[in-house]
Amino acid sequence: MTQLTMLGFEAEEQLQDVLAVIPELQQRRGLHLGFLTGAAAPADFAALTSSSHLKYASLERCNMAAAAPRHMFRTGRLLPGLLMLQIGIDMD
Repeated sequence: MTQLTMLGFEAEEQLQDVLAVIPELQQRRGLHLGFLTGAAAPADFAALTSSSHLKYASLERCNMAAAAPRHMFRTGRLLPGLLMLQIGIDMD
C-alpha cells in the first residue's frame, strides 16, 4: 500500500484515523477527503502535505482546527508539484 498514488475518503470515517494512515503513503500524488467526522489536533494535519509528490489535494467538509494550516504549510515544506489545492471545510 505504500506505493498508492491516489487516496480518497468521502464517508463518515473518523478524521483522526485517516490522518494517521496518510504519512505511510509517501508516493501519493492526489488526496481527496470529504465529510470526515470527529476532530484531530492541528499538528495531525501536517500529514496532508507530507508527500513532496503531491499534485492535487481537496478537503471538503472536514472539521479542521483553525491552526491546522500552520502545520500543513510550515516554513521549509516543499511542494514543488502542487498544482491544485481546494479547501472547503468547517473550521472550529
